[in-house]
Amino acid sequence: MLLKYIDREVKTIRREWQTHRRKIANQISPSQRSILTELDDIFLKATAKLLVDLQSPTLTIVTTGTTSSGKSTLVNLLCGAEIIPVAVQEMSAGLVTIEYNQNTSIHIDRTLGALWECGDWYHISDREIYNRLATVMNRYLEAKYNGSIDISYPQIRIEYPIRLLAKDSRLQLPEGIKLRIVDLPGLSHQEDIENLSLLKTCNRALFLVTYNSAETDRQKVNMLLQGVVEQLKIIGGLSNNMWFLFNRIDVFHGDKDRVASEEKFIDRTRSEIDKLLTKHHLQIEPKQVAKISTMPALLSLLMGSKDDGKRIEAANRLDRNFNFLIPENIANDLPRNPAKWSPHEHNRVAAAIWDVSYGKEFDRLLIDNIQTNLTNLIFLPIIQEFEQGFCLEISKWADKRSKENIIEAASISYVKNQSDRLLSRIDRSVRILIKFRKKSALFKQLYIFWLNWLDDLSLIFRDKGNS
Repeated sequence: MLLKYIDREVKTIRREWQTHRRKIANQISPSQRSILTELDDIFLKATAKLLVDLQSPTLTIVTTGTTSSGKSTLVNLLCGAEIIPVAVQEMSAGLVTIEYNQNTSIHIDRTLGALWECGDWYHISDREIYNRLATVMNRYLEAKYNGSIDISYPQIRIEYPIRLLAKDSRLQLPEGIKLRIVDLPGLSHQEDIENLSLLKTCNRALFLVTYNSAETDRQKVNMLLQGVVEQLKIIGGLSNNMWFLFNRIDVFHGDKDRVASEEKFIDRTRSEIDKLLTKHHLQIEPKQVAKISTMPALLSLLMGSKDDGKRIEAANRLDRNFNFLIPENIANDLPRNPAKWSPHEHNRVAAAIWDVSYGKEFDRLLIDNIQTNLTNLIFLPIIQEFEQGFCLEISKWADKRSKENIIEAASISYVKNQSDRLLSRIDRSVRILIKFRKKSALFKQLYIFWLNWLDDLSLIFRDKGNS
């Protein structure tokens, strides 16, 4: 039934386009009918780009957050490794894009006034990626601190085997879909965020906004809340899928009723943010609120490393900074020195911390959200870009021909109306994909058929002698 529906749509569009061409041809002289070729070219170029985009669609996750909110650690948690520098003071600077690849590499663009080494490095270790990023960010921050204006924010692309797409991950994307994580600059570099051209390509991305739950100073809390509002103002028009993450939620672990304390804090903070948003006349509401303690969650992952050195180092850091999270029944059985923990004890501690840090719950919520909204996050932005680009080119063409008095206003209006009808047909077919998005096998089948269907559409305009 579904295939019959789409086949019927294709035939309808073909008939409409041929009718469209004939009516335009009847209203102009034979010598001016080359404009039909111009219309063909406009649509053919638009569909060609559409096909390229659909053949390599990308799921984009954007991270942003206030100062010392744990945003960089969140990125590391998503990747499953420490590759983004973390510091007590604001460290995040510039734009870092991480794309999934089995082989690791880092690419540092040569931007204006760069005081750091630029170039490409392949097959490098996590530590090398971390160190190069730290050097770039430190030198950029130092230059900005000294008042330099002749320096552009760093732009860095990393290729890495991101944890979310590992074989044992529940996030199994259909074949051909890429994954990228965009780590935006921290709030103290808001001017960088506002000027990032990449944000224009992040419409409908999944945005994760981090907040530091451990801050208790009311003045700083007010600054953080104001910072969150500023972040939401910047990205509010770019996403319909925004999460608000209460990071460092482990601050409530020692409370008698930990969960009740957490929920009370979250409700109060959300209310304060809502009031600020209302004050600024902003109608923005995060789709999901989640609790997380990114650092202990990350350390619990690193404790599963096959590298004994990394595993023991993670266990030492966990024991030194977050041993209060280790359940008492497990802690009582452990040797005091983490280096003496057995593999079983490492796994036991890691599993417990992964749970109590809300890493397990966060992963489940994130993966379920992506799978549920896969079409909205990946395909609709491509279709929207196609529609906007096509309509813009048609408008430019119509304005030009109108000024040249080659076509009457009524005919130009007809061209635009027919273009709108064509786009409406495409949009309706995309909704079919959305309707069946929860059925993984069928989704893959529809995805392949959708590509073939668009290819059929483009063929309509390659034979330009049928008018």
